[in-house]
Amino acid sequence: MGQVIVLGSLNRDLVLHVDRLPGPGETLTATGSAEQSGGKGANQAIAAARAGAAVRMIGALGADSSAAVVLDPLRREGIDVTAVRSVPELPTGLAVVSVAADGENSIVVLPGANGDVDAREVAAARPRRGDVLLCQLEVPLTAVAAAAAQARAAGALVVLNTAPADSAATAVLGDVDVLVANQHEARLLAGREDSLEAARLLAAEHNLVCVVTLGADGAVAFRPDGEILSRQAVSVSAIDTTGAGDTFVGYLATGLCEGRDLAEVLADAVAAGTIAVTRRGALDAVPRRGELGGNHVDHHGTNTPATDSKDSHAHRTQQ
Repeated sequence: MGQVIVLGSLNRDLVLHVDRLPGPGETLTATGSAEQSGGKGANQAIAAARAGAAVRMIGALGADSSAAVVLDPLRREGIDVTAVRSVPELPTGLAVVSVAADGENSIVVLPGANGDVDAREVAAARPRRGDVLLCQLEVPLTAVAAAAAQARAAGALVVLNTAPADSAATAVLGDVDVLVANQHEARLLAGREDSLEAARLLAAEHNLVCVVTLGADGAVAFRPDGEILSRQAVSVSAIDTTGAGDTFVGYLATGLCEGRDLAEVLADAVAAGTIAVTRRGALDAVPRRGELGGNHVDHHGTNTPATDSKDSHAHRTQQ
């Protein structure tokens, strides 16, 4: 099996717990706080590691005290962080996360060193056949595009989580094998009002597998030939939704890297994301693979290989 190479953001998260999210111009008193490692890149790397993958993290941090806050949890998970670059002139990325009592959240991000990710990180990725390159959009799109093209040329599988939403990401999709989007992101990328129709169009137009996450309703995967897989989530009481999407993506990337059937991979990703919403925090919420046993529900659709969407990469559904 190859490795999951994550090109993405690394943040220090300041999490504030509130009874409800504030309205415009409103000041609320937090009921608690926490400081932890974060950023979609770091979160998804940790999720992939806990799912069982060998993981390498590619990104940038400031040369400040926050850098250790971010890197230490990755090191504890056995993630290779040797290619994370220190940028002395910029701060480590910062995210301020407000989490309401009903589990909903709002996030404000200062990119810091994440905005300096460039050709140096692309060169450090060095993907090979059998690897999965996992990207998000919290680092410059130019770096994501170059890394995706490099990975495709090398015969690696490219997974893009189009978060945060950016319509310009459609320019990258020619080098993407599996696109993961929430309902809002899918609508924005496809220019459609219905998120499932948007996902179907994205899969067909860009010859990729499009996975759209539906929150408490699970996830649906569309293949370019029109085949559909859906996975419903087990009903749970959500405490904190902050890390659920990243947990889903990390588990999805690991399953694809292992060459497993898309239906099985989707089931694990939904189960892991469901567990995550029952726990506080982003990193603390991510389950380990052995915890998934009782959280699957029957899928609806056809069992099909996960990653044969690009004709030139038929090897990628794994042997």
